[in-house]
Amino acid sequence: MNGKPGQAGARSARIATLSDQEALAIVDLIAGEFATTETPAGEKEQSAALAAAFAATGTAIDLSPSATADAAVAGRAARELLGIMAEVPEMQDALDIWLAVPPQQEALAVPLLIVVPAVFAGCIALLQVLGHSRFKRDSTGRWEFEYDAATKTSMDQTLPVVVKTMGDLVRPLTRRGGAG
Repeated sequence: MNGKPGQAGARSARIATLSDQEALAIVDLIAGEFATTETPAGEKEQSAALAAAFAATGTAIDLSPSATADAAVAGRAARELLGIMAEVPEMQDALDIWLAVPPQQEALAVPLLIVVPAVFAGCIALLQVLGHSRFKRDSTGRWEFEYDAATKTSMDQTLPVVVKTMGDLVRPLTRRGGAG
């Protein structure tokens, strides 16, 4: 599942050495690479869609951004999210490219204002890539998380764990989970 032998360890080691800004930039870039026309855009839309995914899987979280969420907290979440992405075969090539040649300094400036949306976007991209899940609007315009259990992927057994882990990652970035 991790690609060539030894690559999993090399990915983990490289992810661990990323600065907060590098990790956030890579998560944001990978999220952009895997975005589809169904991908929620903007912090408000991403927050609503991610809340729907958490609620649908029994991990309810208030995703109101924390006034005290900082780049260090978001950077830790981004590194952990990259570690999860490293386990997803469909994301490994993109991740390997960015780990081999991280974004240059001018691309690293992820403003504090968008650190939370960058992590949210990464979570959404990961859920979409994991397979047979998508975000859609219901008849009232609210976001829903749709999961097709009939389709099987290699990540089926771990999806509930991944969603719970994502909840743990984003909780410190939220009003109720953070200090703000």
